[in-house]
Amino acid sequence: MSGPFKVTILFLILLGIVLLSVIAGGFSSLYRAEGRVESAKVLLMDTCRERLALLPSLTTFQESKSIRSGSATWDQDIEITKQMITKLTNQKEPLGENQTKVFETLQNNIGLAIKDTLLKLDAEYSQEKNRKFELFKKDLSKNQDELFFGKQKYNYEVDYFNRRVKTFPLFIVAKLFNFDGIVYYRLSAHSFLPYNKMAEK
Repeated sequence: MSGPFKVTILFLILLGIVLLSVIAGGFSSLYRAEGRVESAKVLLMDTCRERLALLPSLTTFQESKSIRSGSATWDQDIEITKQMITKLTNQKEPLGENQTKVFETLQNNIGLAIKDTLLKLDAEYSQEKNRKFELFKKDLSKNQDELFFGKQKYNYEVDYFNRRVKTFPLFIVAKLFNFDGIVYYRLSAHSFLPYNKMAEK
């Protein structure tokens, strides 16, 4: 076997190793990025579920002051949200554009109703010190801020994945393993506002 032929064989072997490394590394990178989006989604859904668990206490405060809910579709929105959270948590494929919009709209409706109710309750409790109500507001504040950070985390991971599948050489790997057909949609800037923004008059 001649020297130049050996060099060619060695070059081809090294090239094959590099290509395999790029493909394996690219697949691993995209797979992990997809997993982080899924983890961020589940975290956000869990936090939404925690907010729903706080609402019976809000209802109790409302009833004690004879305050009606700030939303005509309050009960309906809550029930649909419960069902949707369960469905989206268990859903393996990415949230579709319409799913994302419907979920966001439901959460915004609940958030606005909570804001309206809190403003009314604050007015009612302004002349008295109600420790239970103040503790409830702290729990709600913590949860709302966690929703805000959860949204930011989800959007970050969505943007990261969507960028990765379009960059060289990962877009080649994405085509090989069908990652290029996966599309994630961001949650809008006006959804899941932090508590200090939600509580503004």
